[in-house]
Amino acid sequence: MDRKLPWWQRLPLTVHLMMCTYCARFKRQLQIIRRASQTDAEGLENESTSVQMPDDVRRKIKKSLQDHLS
Repeated sequence: MDRKLPWWQRLPLTVHLMMCTYCARFKRQLQIIRRASQTDAEGLENESTSVQMPDDVRRKIKKSLQDHLS
């Protein structure tokens, strides 16, 4: 999910996910969490809140999250 895998790693993973219902379910759950966190992060940028965070702190947090997700 975090990076594109070479075909020789992607093929056995794909086969495993077709057979293992637990891992397939876990993959779907991770996808839901990732979409929700991305949506929330985008919404927070456009939303004014009652608690204002200094811009430098906001930038550091945003960069840290982007680095972690890349």
